[in-house]
Amino acid sequence: FQYETSKTSENEYVSIKRKYSCFECAGCPFQKTCAKGKEQKTITISLENQRQRKEIRERLQSEEGRKLYSQRKCDVESVFGQIKHNQQFRRFSMRGLQKNTIEWGLLCVAHNCKKMQKAIKRNKVKEEIGCQ
Repeated sequence: FQYETSKTSENEYVSIKRKYSCFECAGCPFQKTCAKGKEQKTITISLENQRQRKEIRERLQSEEGRKLYSQRKCDVESVFGQIKHNQQFRRFSMRGLQKNTIEWGLLCVAHNCKKMQKAIKRNKVKEEIGCQ
């Protein structure tokens, strides 16, 4: 452990981070890749982030968590696949978080409009052939 820093964001969230350094890097076969050419490896860790990750991991490993997570594949992943494949969306065309958020919102609206159009068409066909 080297030192601890505290930073307050614009929305007044206080993040506390701890910096650690390794002094046993000399002679380590992974030193070049681990420390990326520097003499020693340094990492910065947020204790709050570590606590939240542990909590999420425990939730996901519970019976209810496993059940909900398995449902995610049906609910979410197919939508991303359809947007990527059917609408040939591979990358954002604008720069910046705000512009990308707007672009993503438009993609989602288009996706939902297509789904609604398909449902309306399906209902009309059912009415025409007398199904309920």
